[in-house]
Amino acid sequence: MKLMNKVGPGDPKLKEQFEKLEQTRAHIPDSINSTFQVGPFAIRLASASSALHGKISKAFNHLRQTDSHSLANLTICLWDTSESKENLPPLDWKLIHQNGYQGYSKPPFYFHYFDAIQALSVLNMEQNKAHFIVQDTQKLPWWVSGSPLQVILHIWFRNHGMHLTHTAAISNGQTGLLLTGKGGSGKSTTVLACLTQGLFYVGEDYCLLAGGDPPTAYSIYQSAKWRPYTRELYPGYDAWIANPKSADSEKALIYYQEIFPSQIKCSSSIHAIISLHVGQQKKPVLKQHSLIHSLKDLMMSTLLQLPFPHPSTMTILQKFASQTEHFHLTLGQDLDANAALLKGLMK
Repeated sequence: MKLMNKVGPGDPKLKEQFEKLEQTRAHIPDSINSTFQVGPFAIRLASASSALHGKISKAFNHLRQTDSHSLANLTICLWDTSESKENLPPLDWKLIHQNGYQGYSKPPFYFHYFDAIQALSVLNMEQNKAHFIVQDTQKLPWWVSGSPLQVILHIWFRNHGMHLTHTAAISNGQTGLLLTGKGGSGKSTTVLACLTQGLFYVGEDYCLLAGGDPPTAYSIYQSAKWRPYTRELYPGYDAWIANPKSADSEKALIYYQEIFPSQIKCSSSIHAIISLHVGQQKKPVLKQHSLIHSLKDLMMSTLLQLPFPHPSTMTILQKFASQTEHFHLTLGQDLDANAALLKGLMK
């Protein structure tokens, strides 16, 4: 795939910051290497910390490749400064942090510091090299393990004509549906209902989208984040909750490979985009939707979740959405009926 954004000369100051990181990181030997096939690309995670590697890599386990030393399209170095005893080199934090969560970039360099988890994400598109640096793995919140490395993967894949989106996707093995909607719209419960009816999981919280013939959703994480409502409806899965201490007050983190190992698909063609809303009626109600409404749903969820906005986001999502059908689904209280309706939409 061709790059969407031209790689520019960059900012000499950012180049200097990146080179400082590279020089310091060179003193930390990588004892753990894992390669994952994400869409058409191989992503390598390199780390000297088993704790950080385990916390970050689990969400990608369904995409793990047996040959960890094969050529990678992107290498991400994981770095825990507390464990490695190698502190960050002196960086220009005023420059890096001037835009807050939106990050600072001059292609090919992207720098993003996330205060909430005290983590620095750095990407050099020219070298296809990235760093994810944390102060202390043990202090990372539970949800980082469910959808890790979002910033790095978002930018890298967008430059390759694909886009990370806050969506869910299910498949019948031949084709699939993309489910959109804001938090609380029923994506998690609906995906689980579909899995219990024999359908396949592609994504529950994030999917990687690519336009083409056909438009395709690629699995990136094998995780799910359940609200208390979903747990009440399906109490039999509580044994698989990965964050039991925080699940009751926040969300429950689940890894679907542990529950439905034979129902995970790495990708699926997408027949239609379904905008979900929770209703109070017993049976689901399906109506035709428009391309404009589907694009609005995709754009809103994407722009609110991810930094480094760029016009190519609209280009990629429009290419994807223009090749699908569009529906608005008001979910009913009958979960099996919801799943059956969605199953019937897949051609």
